[in-house]
Amino acid sequence: MKRLDLFPTPVFVHDLEGFAEANRTMLDHIAEMRTRDAGVTRSNVLGWHSSSNELGTAPAFAALRDAIVERTKASLEQIGYVGLGLVMTNMWVVVSPPGASNLLHDHPRSFMSGVYYVQAPKGSAPLVFRDPRAVRLFNEPMGQDQRHPHITQRFAIGAQDCRLVLFPSWLEHLVPRNESDDDRVAVSFNFGLMNSAH
Repeated sequence: MKRLDLFPTPVFVHDLEGFAEANRTMLDHIAEMRTRDAGVTRSNVLGWHSSSNELGTAPAFAALRDAIVERTKASLEQIGYVGLGLVMTNMWVVVSPPGASNLLHDHPRSFMSGVYYVQAPKGSAPLVFRDPRAVRLFNEPMGQDQRHPHITQRFAIGAQDCRLVLFPSWLEHLVPRNESDDDRVAVSFNFGLMNSAH
């Protein structure tokens, strides 16, 4: 028997080592940002979403930016993308206090997206991906083990400090309620392609 896993959706998880001190520096910068930035509402419910793109140049985030670019290029090379003109187009912070969440969404006009957890207390909500194929809604057998990646319609990746998750920008995702007793702090970002028509 030959099995072909056609049209796979790659999601990459990197647990970065040696970033504890950088996280503290980023948390200080984020706290200062919040004193002068009222934030915006995107997919966030109750949480604070930064409105500026200063993370793209702020020194406190330089090590993280470098790590993100390096891991993204290496991850894409694993699946056959070599020599792409990747450009980080934006980078922002979402601070989710207890009870906050993020609605189902994707990242239009981008190629790859991701999130890095600066602070993810015990009980923090995971990142939940949803199978975007509408055909699955029409004829899906009931009673199957939804934990299997070939069957599940949703897949959750746990949030933890120093975790970096990379995914195609079209892949729909959400974040359930933060059930922890502290803020969940995440840095999100998008990559585009140089000379792209998008």
